[in-house]
Amino acid sequence: MPWARSGSFRKKPTAQRTCRGYPLERMSAKPRIVKKTQRPRNRKAARSDMLAEYRFDYRKAKPNRFAGRAEINRLFPKAPAKFPMLAELALRIARAWANDPGRPKPRPNVVAHWDQLISQWYHDSSHDSSLPLFVRKANGNRGQKLPHSSGRFIVPSDNSPAHWALAWAVSGKMPNLGEIRKALKDDKIPVAFAFKRAERAKAHYRCTLSKVISPSAAGWKVAHIMRIGLRSRKSIVEIDESKLRDHFTSFMAPRNMFVIPKAYSGLAELQEMCDEMRKVNHLTKKAKRRESSK
Repeated sequence: MPWARSGSFRKKPTAQRTCRGYPLERMSAKPRIVKKTQRPRNRKAARSDMLAEYRFDYRKAKPNRFAGRAEINRLFPKAPAKFPMLAELALRIARAWANDPGRPKPRPNVVAHWDQLISQWYHDSSHDSSLPLFVRKANGNRGQKLPHSSGRFIVPSDNSPAHWALAWAVSGKMPNLGEIRKALKDDKIPVAFAFKRAERAKAHYRCTLSKVISPSAAGWKVAHIMRIGLRSRKSIVEIDESKLRDHFTSFMAPRNMFVIPKAYSGLAELQEMCDEMRKVNHLTKKAKRRESSK
């Protein structure tokens, strides 16, 4: 054999495998990593490829769809910062309603009793039977008893507890803490206008406004004089207890509420209306400062 010499055996050489003329061994080798070339630090060198002048065909340009908005807005007259005629009219309406003898409101001695009751309510510190605090900040959890870091239970709700408190005060009812505790035990204090099925299933308190005396059912809107919004993105169990107590006081105290016919409910949002109601309800200066700070 031409490929065997002096009794030694050599493997027959095989033809080299190729693909389109390139050796497969070389193609299957690990690819070489090519580093990116660094950009020149000199900005002038980087801009050397820019032309000194460019000529565009503006006939192909599209109109700016935002250009006409400023001109359109100028066609409508700008609202003045002050409108004396409307301000005077709003003040007259507010004073007339605040002093109207037909406006439903609790008697002064009843209001004073509820002030004391609300204070005793949020200062209640009995361990097992401490009264929960209603908070008008809910996220699908109305009626649930949420444990606060202070050890107190917080109950999220809508405006229903405020409706209940004002209705009782206007009716002349002056309950004590024992009666409040019994009403909570019997689930007689509303926490929602209406429940969704999933929300009701998880709720500890399930009383709705339709089961109690309701100013809303009689055609009245219940409004607060001081703003009661917490204005916090935190969960209510993470909000400071002192802030929750201030919120609870403003939320539940009949002194901080008034009613207005639903047909004119927008008047309750006027600052003139709130100012006049603050005068006739004898809200303290401390409460007024708290409202302005929010």
